Amino acid sequence: MKNVLLTIAISLAALTLSGQTPAYQQPFNQDTAWQTCPGVSGTALNLGSSVAVRKPVMLPAVLQQYEGSYTVQCWTKAAADNESYVLLSTTTSDDPKQTGWKIGVQANGAWYWEIRNGNTGYTYYPTPQRQSVRDGRWHQLTYSFDAAKQEAAFYLDGRQMAIYHIPGIPAANSPGPLYAGGIPGGDIAEWNTFNGALDELLIYKTVLSPQQVRSSYARYFTPQPEMTLQPGKQLTVMNYNIWHGGNETGKGTGPQRITDIIRQSGADIVSMQETYGSGEKIADALGYYFYLRSNNLSIMSRFPIGETLDGDRPFFNGGAYIRLNQQQKIAFITNWLSYPFDYWDMLEKNQPLNIDTLVAGMEKHNAAQLKATLKVIRPYIDNAETVPVIFCGDLNSGSHLDWVESTRSLNHGYVVPFPQSRLMLEAGFTDSYRKIHPDPLKDRGITWSPQFPQAFKDRIDYIYYKGKLRPVKSFTITSHPVRYPSDHAALVTVFSVE
Repeated sequence: MKNVLLTIAISLAALTLSGQTPAYQQPFNQDTAWQTCPGVSGTALNLGSSVAVRKPVMLPAVLQQYEGSYTVQCWTKAAADNESYVLLSTTTSDDPKQTGWKIGVQANGAWYWEIRNGNTGYTYYPTPQRQSVRDGRWHQLTYSFDAAKQEAAFYLDGRQMAIYHIPGIPAANSPGPLYAGGIPGGDIAEWNTFNGALDELLIYKTVLSPQQVRSSYARYFTPQPEMTLQPGKQLTVMNYNIWHGGNETGKGTGPQRITDIIRQSGADIVSMQETYGSGEKIADALGYYFYLRSNNLSIMSRFPIGETLDGDRPFFNGGAYIRLNQQQKIAFITNWLSYPFDYWDMLEKNQPLNIDTLVAGMEKHNAAQLKATLKVIRPYIDNAETVPVIFCGDLNSGSHLDWVESTRSLNHGYVVPFPQSRLMLEAGFTDSYRKIHPDPLKDRGITWSPQFPQAFKDRIDYIYYKGKLRPVKSFTITSHPVRYPSDHAALVTVFSVE
């Protein structure tokens, strides 16, 4: 009777704090179908090594044939082990192409998430240095899917760790039931059983907000405080193309050097290009919130990432509101543009450059992409006096502010009215580097390329702004104590937030 009353009380608390009614709730009370142990509340499903019969539990297919948004939440305590395990799964086998999602524990102790629909799949593999659940303590895992925005959000212990844009996934529809504690395997169905305990499984047919998830964790433990920008403090922003995930100087050492550069710069928010699988480990090493827009573009932030913004094609553009504190937020946008042909290579080889052909090509490719992006983000631009906008990117183009009469000798005698930089100024943005360094002959701000000394030098990475921001410092980083890991300079601008 005591357990029943406790379960009812916890259920009512969950409804009050989340403001939502679970579509399914499994508190793992004592039952003949499984063994129990003390849980985060009442009893928990015990699948530890002290239990003789350790079979995964088949639960109702709550989300089967469901095409809307949902949130899945559970508590886990993983025993000391060196194997990887599935905690929750809507797939019925280890077939990598089977439709469905999984939440589990990696062999290194960190948790993980996977989802797949045929040939389309996404994974979130955080690091044990920041997100281990194999430490003998209870941990809350939360995963939500926003069907309208095609986004997944991941939480550990009430804190939002990452947001992924995952197009091509048809909501939660899966052929099988929900398994808790592993996927049955082997002659007696225990081969893959999780070594540990599970408790308080909740499924909502809606997306819980970060505040609701935080409140659900706070019922049991005190959440970590969120970082905020204190009044009067400056905001440091970086744009960084990290060159194939930072892996070119080593798949371990390269991303670590990228992390070193970001940390030493003091950057609060990073607009990243060529993320390519290194985002989780860089964000975890920094202790930052992480938004993966595509395999190319991502945002990392010391401060909480709020609602993501409508954007153009994910490979080229994406953004999010960054909550600096309770009173202030900014719209932060990351970008990448292509180019019609390699004019830098032509100049390196002293080949003649037809300016009309170059500008026409840029108009057709580079500037056309930018126009499409500016059209989509127009509502945020128009609202910049209320919510400032920072627009960063590797735009793969020189600037009309740099290729001028005074710099002819540095640019093989050419003056070029590059269209992308003109479009940004026409849209009301200010080039932060040129605001601080107005003379392109004195301060070139070169970002291409510190990796290749013979490359033609150009400024192709930018941090633009609009609204109540004032740049106080802007600089590039092209060195590392051991070896610089990217072919682009990191560009940093420090802002005063008015």
